[in-house]
This record gives sequence, structure tokens and C-alpha cells, in this order.
Amino acid sequence: MSTYLIAEVNLKNLEDYSEYLSEVPKIISKYNGEYLVRGGKISHHEGEWKPKRVVVVKFPTRKEALAFYDSKEYNRFKIIRNKVADSNLIFVDGIS
Repeated sequence: MSTYLIAEVNLKNLEDYSEYLSEVPKIISKYNGEYLVRGGKISHHEGEWKPKRVVVVKFPTRKEALAFYDSKEYNRFKIIRNKVADSNLIFVDGIS
């Protein structure tokens, strides 16, 4: 069953985020992840949630999704992201 990483990212410093943007896709690919949404235009229609940037990544399995998130390669980029952005991140299983 596929698992989706869904993140809301509100950048505080785009310049310091550039290395994250260039390197993390390679790590995601290593763990068989595929970007479905990476930024793009957002239109608000209901509720209070008004993210500035949304990212959705599909992984073939929850095991691969968590292996990516917990990997040594990604760990240093989590630190960078947490310094330059306010973010919320969840993993959601798809329909089997």
C-alpha cells in the first residue's frame, strides 16, 4: 500500500533552502519516492488552513517512507528545513 508524505512548508529564508531543494529530491528518489506536488499555486476554499507551500511525495510502502525520513542522508536536511522554515509533516496511507 502506498504511503504519502504531506508537508506544509512556510519558508522564512529561501536562499538557505536552496541546498535542500537541490539535494532532497535525490534522497527521495533513492527511497523510491515520487513528488506528486512540489509547491505550485494554492487556492484557499474552506477552513483556516492557509499554507504557503505544500509538498506531497508518494512512496510505494510505509516502510520506504519511514526509511527515507529516518535516513542519515535526510537527517541533516531536516535540520536545515527546521532552521529556514516552519513546517508540518504527516505520513498517510493510501487506499489499498
